[in-house]
Amino acid sequence: MPFWVHIAIFIFLICKLKTLINKPNFKNKVVLVTGGSSGIGESLALEFVKLGAKVIISGRNLKELNRVKNSAGSLQSQIEILELDLSFADDAYKKACNFIADRKIDILVNNAGIGQRCGFLENLDNLNIERSLMEVNYFSPVALTKAVYKSMNPGGQIVIISSMGGVIGSPYRTAYSGSKFAVAKFFETLSAEGSQCDISIIYPSYVKSNFSKNALDSKGESFGKDVENTKNGMAADVFARKAVEGIYKRETYIFVCEFKQKVIYFLKYWIPSLSDWILYKYGLKVKREMESA
Repeated sequence: MPFWVHIAIFIFLICKLKTLINKPNFKNKVVLVTGGSSGIGESLALEFVKLGAKVIISGRNLKELNRVKNSAGSLQSQIEILELDLSFADDAYKKACNFIADRKIDILVNNAGIGQRCGFLENLDNLNIERSLMEVNYFSPVALTKAVYKSMNPGGQIVIISSMGGVIGSPYRTAYSGSKFAVAKFFETLSAEGSQCDISIIYPSYVKSNFSKNALDSKGESFGKDVENTKNGMAADVFARKAVEGIYKRETYIFVCEFKQKVIYFLKYWIPSLSDWILYKYGLKVKREMESA
């Protein structure tokens, strides 16, 4: 056997050993995942359970929460359910405080969120959409963090699922991007204040889920249709594995997105005029897609 083959096998075995040694382990950790009844939240919850964590999943749909718990099979005893509506941050705060009163949380995953599928000019009569998105995507994560913070174990961790729309303005999602920018910068600032908990902000790309279907249209109702980017997006379980790996490493900024979005993010700071042009062209595509849906 050629010498180079021996070298290749040796390098392969070293890499495999490193992977096994560094495999995430959340045994005996208590993780609270909001929006755990579907999509990203469901996949994150199940990934944490597989890695030994005790997981509390929260959401509005009790039936779907139970479905997620049952899908864990022999591990379902590691899952607890918290029925929680984040549409009203103040109420969610009170309910979370009562629930957590006799518990200690190690990791809070602020995942629950709502999207938008309409342009700014389509709704100039009120602020209903903007208020709805800020309530769920910004005020509720802040409220949940305040509720959990005092009860977190030493060395706790707060995770925020932001969006690539929270670092790059996403056309026809003004309120959505605004809310995701806001929540990311809030927790970035909390980290800078020297929080007793580690902060991890995750920036996902498109993930296969019902997120686009449940997004708000110009009337404040569910869009009800899937879109090309979501259909062709990253599988939720693949996203969860990558995100959980970053959480385990306690990384502050975790980008789980396509290469092209990382390029646009780079261009935003180094060649902003080119980034703006690309986003404008992308906006035209989004508009055509919404009109034909």
